[in-house]
Amino acid sequence: MRDIFPVIFLLVSPLFASAQEIDYRTAHLERKLPAVRTEQAIVIDGVLDEDDWRKAPVANKFIQREPEEGAPATYDTEVRILYDDEYLYLGVFAFDDEPENLILTDLTRDYNTRSVDSFAVVLDTFHDRRNSYMFQTNPLGAKMDGQSFNEGQAFDVNWDGVWYVKSRIVEDGWVAEFAIPFKTVKFRGLDEQTWGINFLRRNRRLNEESDWAPIPRIFTTTRVSLAGTLDLVAPATRVA
Repeated sequence: MRDIFPVIFLLVSPLFASAQEIDYRTAHLERKLPAVRTEQAIVIDGVLDEDDWRKAPVANKFIQREPEEGAPATYDTEVRILYDDEYLYLGVFAFDDEPENLILTDLTRDYNTRSVDSFAVVLDTFHDRRNSYMFQTNPLGAKMDGQSFNEGQAFDVNWDGVWYVKSRIVEDGWVAEFAIPFKTVKFRGLDEQTWGINFLRRNRRLNEESDWAPIPRIFTTTRVSLAGTLDLVAPATRVA
């Protein structure tokens, strides 16, 4: 998989490896990800073979929240984001040296995300640093979604949005490809969009949770005041 994409890194300062050295008040400011506009038809098949995936910057270097707060993730995750007038696309590669040992027990909608390997994206579309949408999947392509309020103090798992995902297990990990319609979420009617964004990776057999923008152990990824930022030009579908 590493041979498929050229190495494209965000121009950010590296985070430190221990919790004592991470300043959580400012670490998220270094986590910035531009989305790349695509004119290609992106097929949601769990195969990141469209040319534009190669052009998109990479969000990686996830940081553990559990069990070793502040340490680098045992297996890193790479996320790329594309968009067009209708969809926000995520291409995810979750590295794992033992994909045969992924814990895969649930295909139901709104599955128990803590019981299996998972990946989630959290989108603070109004960038109010309080409220967000969550879209989560596992290596079998199961779906969980919901809305978080007041940085996770309330979570509505009964909210079901329209979105698409396909996952695939490969020899060095697993892949997930998302398409989230812009009409599924609400956001401000601005020409230039800045959203809060964070990613969660759960490796169940290691009991490990890691985030792209680091989060202290006492919180969860819905702590969007500590999220990174996603920049994109306004799509055709938007909320004034």
